Amino acid sequence: MNKIKTKDDLKNFLFNFHNLVNLRKGLKESNITILDKYKNANLLRIIQYWHQSFIIKGIQKSRMSDYYSLKKCKSNFVKYIQNNREKFNWN
Repeated sequence: MNKIKTKDDLKNFLFNFHNLVNLRKGLKESNITILDKYKNANLLRIIQYWHQSFIIKGIQKSRMSDYYSLKKCKSNFVKYIQNNREKFNWN
């Protein structure tokens, strides 16, 4: 998280996170060019949507450590954004 200093760093973090989730689900990885469609998007709205949509489900009891790891990741990300809002141009 501490490596995220700019809006582009944040977009790349979210892009890589999204691809990791896709790989775990057996889905196709997105190409980096997908970020072009978000070029003029409101970053704050994207973060809010991600926060609302990030649902941890379908984890088997044998993989509860994954659940807690994902939950901690989400919590750390939200705290980081809240504590570092001034670093990003949200428009």
